[in-house]
Amino acid sequence: MKAPAFPLSAARPRLRLTLTITAPNSNTRVRLPNPPIASNLALQNPQLHREIILGRAKIPNGAISLEKRVRAWGILTSILFVLLVIFRGSISQRCLQACTVTRDQEGTRTSARNDSPSKISNKHIDTYSLSPAIQISYRRPKRTNPSKSIMAAPKVIILMADYGHDPTETAIPWMHFDAAGFTVSFATETGKTPACDSRMLEGMTGMLLGAAQPAKTAYKTLSTTCAAFQAPLSWSDPTFALTDYDLVFLPGGHDKAVRQIIDSPRVGELLATFFPLTRVNSGQRKCLAAVCHGVQVLSAAKYPDTGKSVLHDVTTTSLTSFMEQSVYQATRLFLGDYYKTYGAGTPSVEEYVRRELDNPDEQFESSMSFAPFVVGDERYNYISARFPGDVEEFSKAVVERVKKVMIS
Repeated sequence: MKAPAFPLSAARPRLRLTLTITAPNSNTRVRLPNPPIASNLALQNPQLHREIILGRAKIPNGAISLEKRVRAWGILTSILFVLLVIFRGSISQRCLQACTVTRDQEGTRTSARNDSPSKISNKHIDTYSLSPAIQISYRRPKRTNPSKSIMAAPKVIILMADYGHDPTETAIPWMHFDAAGFTVSFATETGKTPACDSRMLEGMTGMLLGAAQPAKTAYKTLSTTCAAFQAPLSWSDPTFALTDYDLVFLPGGHDKAVRQIIDSPRVGELLATFFPLTRVNSGQRKCLAAVCHGVQVLSAAKYPDTGKSVLHDVTTTSLTSFMEQSVYQATRLFLGDYYKTYGAGTPSVEEYVRRELDNPDEQFESSMSFAPFVVGDERYNYISARFPGDVEEFSKAVVERVKKVMIS
């Protein structure tokens, strides 16, 4: 049986693949140079060995249409990528809008875009020029003077890997904690100065998928002016204890380097000691907050006597499987398995977290909405969120919870 003719264009191809069928009426897995395209494509023609130029070859009737399958895959990827860009733009816009909102000294919620100039001090306003005709201003949270507060300044510890955390999920909470008058410290494994994921700050990835400009500015301020960030404590030091702090905060991040903290037995031991102190009415006045992959760090912490995760009886959220898989599928041609912290084919953050819960269907809270989504547990002073789009409201909720716990 003759192999069918494939009219090919003389134009320079952008991508080539080779198909080989070795036996009649058999389906053979096609080996392609690009793994995302390497699916179960098959032809029913024997002894076929033909180079095909994607998008240009016409497969005749009688064979399974490779062209249609590849085209469908391409359309699906394009749709996912467009949704991702819209998703990223939604995050940026919400972050900019959220940063324009603050509270005045009387506790009334006001907006820098609508207030009269007499109510706003220029030292609290940052302006970003998006074009010569468009400027966006946002008002930074006012810093609380601890000396005027009825409570001692809460002590916060932010646990980090040496590299890879999301700049939005790190800097925006720090900005709110600092503005609320909290004393913020940082800790890495050996006391090395941490660095957030550069892909979320620089280059084309940073522009399309990375942090919004206010978060980039907050991270620059954090990394260049905060002495506690530049000289962190060491969470591997035997004398280091989380019980010295009122709030433990766990930021997230996709980069594989964050596995340093997720997989750390020492961090698991510290969290297993601290988390029971967050139980409401325990008298300890301790709080814990986690976002995105930070929830996975907490889920990996196990009680030594039972082997159960500290989250086994807790209501929580985390980065959802829908969000993680969507961004992974939409970017895998360009970024590989970047959005899969443990590599392609491994469970999602949500799956890692759910498997540690006693009743995941009841305890795991999820939302597919891009609107801010923050979850607080009723039995523990524990607050969680999904991704950078939640961080503004998440940070405010954490500050309010800490203040409430400290004065109770």
